[in-house]
Order: sequence, then structure tokens, then C-alpha cells
Amino acid sequence: MSVPVTIDRLRTEIGTFQSAPYLLTVSEDARPHAVSVVVSWRDDELVMGAGNRSMANAVARPDVSLLWPSNEPGGFRLHARLPHLRRQGRPGSISNAAFGSA
Repeated sequence: MSVPVTIDRLRTEIGTFQSAPYLLTVSEDARPHAVSVVVSWRDDELVMGAGNRSMANAVARPDVSLLWPSNEPGGFRLHARLPHLRRQGRPGSISNAAFGSA
């Protein structure tokens, strides 16, 4: 189920998860690629580092997702679709500006 949330609600929900999210991208031949990333907030943007393969996938196909696993078996997880991913000035750094309008 997809539920739109405000930026403040998203910040609150992210704060409840105990583990780092997974950045989900897709390769040129449609294979999924998932890596654990550390995210932080810069104003209303989520910012994260990314490796070479994740960066290449995200630049070529910027409609990516973040997935926070459940804190306990059978619990809820958080999936955030990032449709407006962009590369930052620092190598290996990407962010998403779409949350600012949520």
C-alpha cells in the first residue's frame, strides 16, 4: 500500500527504524541492485553516498527506492520511492529533492 506523507512525517518515520536503508536500483539489463546506505537530511533532501555501480544505475535510471527493513520479524517496513534523484557535487553523493513537495 502506498501512502503519501508530509516531509515532517517522513522524518519521524525514518527515525523509528533501527537499521540503515537499502538503496534499490536497476542495472542496464534490468537486474536489481541493493546496497545498504547511510542517509542524512540536508534541509528537505535525503542525501546518501553511493558506490560506482549504484551511482551508474541511479544516473542512468533515476527512479530508485530506499527500503528500511522492519525492526522486528513481521513488523512494518518503510519504502520510499525517489523519483527525482540527482547527483551532488561531491563524488559518490546523491540526493532527492522530491520530498520537499510531499
